[in-house]
Amino acid sequence: MRTRLPMAAAVLALAWSGAAAQDTDRELVIAVQNNPPTLEPTIWTYNVTLRTLYNVFDFPIDTDFNGGWALRPGLATAWERIDDRTLELTLRQGVLFHDGTEMTAEDVAFSWGPERIGNEDAPGFGTCSPYLGSIDRVEVVDRYTVRVIAESPDPLLERRLASWCSQVVSRAAYEAAADPDAWGLAPVGTGPYRVAEFVSGDRLVLEAHEDYWGGAPTFATVRFQVVPEQAARIAGLAAGDFDIITEVDPDQQTAITAAAGTRVVGGAIVNHRVLNIDTDEGWLADPLVRRALSLAIDRDLIVDTLWGGLVNVPNGFQWDAYGDMYIAEDVGPHYDPDRAAALLAEAGYDGSPIVYRTLPGYYTAELLTAQAIADMWRAVGVTVDLQVKENWGQIFEQPVFAIQTHFRLWNSFRVPVVVA
Repeated sequence: MRTRLPMAAAVLALAWSGAAAQDTDRELVIAVQNNPPTLEPTIWTYNVTLRTLYNVFDFPIDTDFNGGWALRPGLATAWERIDDRTLELTLRQGVLFHDGTEMTAEDVAFSWGPERIGNEDAPGFGTCSPYLGSIDRVEVVDRYTVRVIAESPDPLLERRLASWCSQVVSRAAYEAAADPDAWGLAPVGTGPYRVAEFVSGDRLVLEAHEDYWGGAPTFATVRFQVVPEQAARIAGLAAGDFDIITEVDPDQQTAITAAAGTRVVGGAIVNHRVLNIDTDEGWLADPLVRRALSLAIDRDLIVDTLWGGLVNVPNGFQWDAYGDMYIAEDVGPHYDPDRAAALLAEAGYDGSPIVYRTLPGYYTAELLTAQAIADMWRAVGVTVDLQVKENWGQIFEQPVFAIQTHFRLWNSFRVPVVVA
């Protein structure tokens, strides 16, 4: 089975998974805090999408996550630079979609073409533009060869085709669907598992694609069951209802490891947890106030208390995996509450409430972290209106004029690494 489970990430982007060692009778049950609302990978680019849909779709170029993030063959067996704008892919022959039809260059070109992401009317245009927006066109050379041509010299083409929005779909199945929404409920890819059942907000059931080009999958079925409450996920793990649970706060690790047959797995991953700040108007439009908010956050204290020192505060918005691009002398964010209070006074801040929206547990220890940050802001004189929302729609409800808990998976690593 191939599945991406979020592990503990560098502060402030964190998650843990608890796994139970037991006989699953060839069915793997994973309790998750949420599933994506659609299974179309160009619409919903979040961590819950990656960990589920990595099983349904394949990338033309794969990433060896355990081998220094090196690129390796996926649906493409080889790739070659024709010039600084053009990458030619040699496709793997005999790859079958979940409906039994063979994948060809036409499917690959369609996957990144104007119908799905390549023009402003395409359903995935807005989401995928930051990732594949540099692509001008995809040309079919023959049945198993395509050329990807960028609008201008792009040293990241290879990495782009191993990342967000580059999953290959069946053109025939996509065009046969009634509309993009219907397609998103039962998409057809080449991955090791096909969609058997999808009930948004409840469960995603995948069944083995026995003709998978990479070999028969380990489990007959895999169920991603939505269990929003962490306590319920832990109880279900202990009772044997679930084989794996995700998003477990570090302070719950002892309870998991104490139970017979269970263990905690994970480690730091290359993600940052960040705060979105609406700067259109109000006090958040003042850069002095925003700087004060940053200086008031004691990140080291959060790591030590909420995360037990299991992760670290990144040295700026970067990772040492950048290699030669890593700036070791970067001091990164720091904590200075006295300076924060002085900046608020300089800005003339009058104590008006500043809204901070968060979800209760989409990310590990999300609410605890938000509460800690809110208290740190209050300590320097900020009036914080901490609002716990039920879903992302409420988080992004307009008008915003607020601070939002937000998190972007992978983008702080995948783009620069190929340059290094």
